[in-house]
Amino acid sequence: SFFLRAMLPADTGGNNTGGTSASLLFTRLLDLVGCCYTPSDSRDHISSKESDACAASTLTFARSALASSSLDAIRKAVLVSSVSYSSDGDSVAKEDQLRCCLRACGLLTDHTRRFIKLGYSLDDHLVRGRLHISLAEREQSQKDGDERVSRMSDRITNDFQPFERRLWESHIKCCLTLGRGRPGYVASNSASRSTTVMGDPKMRLDLYRTIGHAASQYTDGGKLSWPLPLPAVHHALLTSNLSCEPLPKTSKDAAPERWICDSFVAALSKATQDLDIVAKLTWKQSVPLSLRDARLFVLALLRMPKKDQTKVLSRFVDSFHTAVGRDLLNRTCTEEESKERAASSEFLARIVTLVVASVDSVRAGRHLLDILSSQTGSDHYLLPSLHCATLDDEDDWYRREKSFMGLFSDWEAPGVPVPNVIDGTEPLTKAATTKLITTFLTLFAAAFRTAKDDRCHLLFSTWNALADCSAWDSSALVGSSGTAGDDDISAKYARQLIGIREDMCAIHRRIIGSSDSVSETMLSRGLVKKGNSSRYVGMSASDILKTGMNSALEAVDEMVASLLEEEGLASPSSTSSSAAFAAYEAVAVYVSFLISLHTKSEKRVASYFGVNSEHAARRRKGSGMSDSVEEGGISSDESECDEDDEDDARTIALSRLHDACNVLGAAPIHPDWLDTSVRVQAGISPSVAADAAKSALCSLTKLANAARIGYEKSLQEAL
Repeated sequence: SFFLRAMLPADTGGNNTGGTSASLLFTRLLDLVGCCYTPSDSRDHISSKESDACAASTLTFARSALASSSLDAIRKAVLVSSVSYSSDGDSVAKEDQLRCCLRACGLLTDHTRRFIKLGYSLDDHLVRGRLHISLAEREQSQKDGDERVSRMSDRITNDFQPFERRLWESHIKCCLTLGRGRPGYVASNSASRSTTVMGDPKMRLDLYRTIGHAASQYTDGGKLSWPLPLPAVHHALLTSNLSCEPLPKTSKDAAPERWICDSFVAALSKATQDLDIVAKLTWKQSVPLSLRDARLFVLALLRMPKKDQTKVLSRFVDSFHTAVGRDLLNRTCTEEESKERAASSEFLARIVTLVVASVDSVRAGRHLLDILSSQTGSDHYLLPSLHCATLDDEDDWYRREKSFMGLFSDWEAPGVPVPNVIDGTEPLTKAATTKLITTFLTLFAAAFRTAKDDRCHLLFSTWNALADCSAWDSSALVGSSGTAGDDDISAKYARQLIGIREDMCAIHRRIIGSSDSVSETMLSRGLVKKGNSSRYVGMSASDILKTGMNSALEAVDEMVASLLEEEGLASPSSTSSSAAFAAYEAVAVYVSFLISLHTKSEKRVASYFGVNSEHAARRRKGSGMSDSVEEGGISSDESECDEDDEDDARTIALSRLHDACNVLGAAPIHPDWLDTSVRVQAGISPSVAADAAKSALCSLTKLANAARIGYEKSLQEAL
């Protein structure tokens, strides 16, 4: 208020002059921030300890403190208070009026553009600069020896200084407030969501383009149409605005969101066609297509009308299918190139996760926006750790931004939550769904070759994605063969793995049913909906198990033949691939699974190992199954004691058996042959169950013998 009065000429008092003064206020504050963010060779007067801490940063204590205060002033000036004008206290009402005037009359589009550019400057000097220096110090320390390592470790232990963290927090909070105009997120059903925050669609599109046209280090010299990755400060500005603007009603109103999605898809398509770009952009805390990037894309996608969503997804699927069809990951690479291939396969894994989450989110509808928008607070935009940045990949590879399997609150879970109201719109055509399934199958087969480099990231992401495809269109999943040729042995075994899972899930649903304890997701809802479309519909439990056993035993015989054929070859063939061995293990698990369904136990698996025993409080001392025993816990009833002794002996025997099998690598999951409560399933005769068990033992023995022969031959060659 003092600033405005000082700048207002004494002889005029018009609104235009007041608006000019308010605009000048933002200009001066942004000038201060820009001056502080500009690198300088001079040193402010700070203590020696602070000087050592600032040596790796171009932002000194004085510059950071002044920039933080300026950013806080901007944030308070553009904040629209939630206090009603009818509130008690004339000062509160005047404060709200002044803030509304400042934002409406003083905050110009040019100011927002300058603020966006300042965000890139902050990311360069505070984040990327410090990370690069820390990595360079680490490399130098490895050359200089242990003494240098010790000095560097002491220094990096301090990580970012408190004044740097305050500056980062001030800039992030300013981004969030500028984007939504409020101190916190506003739900979609709030009346305040009816007014725009950053202007009409044309103005918002102009600002979004300013963010998208980033510096060259974010787009590989301008090759990408969207920054990969987008700096956190701009994520905060974009996501806060997208989560609080009124929902577009027409394609014209959704032009800003459409531009983000189109640019994003174009950048991913370009990077997928030239994976060398991904290797250049990937370094420690910088991850192309991070979790924040993926959430931003889905947030913009969900705000668009349905027809625009379908167009964006179809284009996304087409470009991804074309890139994967070029056999991206099948070439062999040297040990030096393995890190680059790991970055490429991890990038593809994140695209797979994003595509699946996008399809399920569009099917769920706009009611997911509130759930997704809850992940846009200041707590989600923290400074990276300098200590973690100097760790080897072996110690710092599993991180949320890099290794995510889902986009919602639980980033390790691939499921999309079910909103209260589901739109139910089919996001993809039949042809697009088939094309996407083919793409996933091709990547799944290739993922066995990259598993060693990327720690199975692509393997797990495609495995999860193909489970979603089962809910979308199981017929297309079973009938598709991928873009690889039939002579590709990895693709063959990959398809067998998918077929085994499809059969196991269908049989489980028909005989046991779904569990109520599992939280509902779009995937689980889709699987329940398609439950009546499997080949086991209308069959009894006995017929289901008989059909499944016949298929499983045929698969075992085929794999035994493949293993024995391998022994006659002079050199190892592709049947020794990891995909083949995964299929060998899967078919053994399949047979065991079918045998276990012939019987039914009244106990849970945990009860076999003393976890949930009803007699735990009455166990005797020295049993080794409990850390403490209540005094007087043993009953005086002699027959009950005998029963307890029998239960304890059985539990001890099962635990010892479990430990022994763990050592051998074959722990029993369901040792029902020692469980007296096990009964044959209803509708299955004991003779049928016994015959199935004999057939299973015979087939599994042949498989084990074939594997033993191959192991002994490989051992002899190695020796």
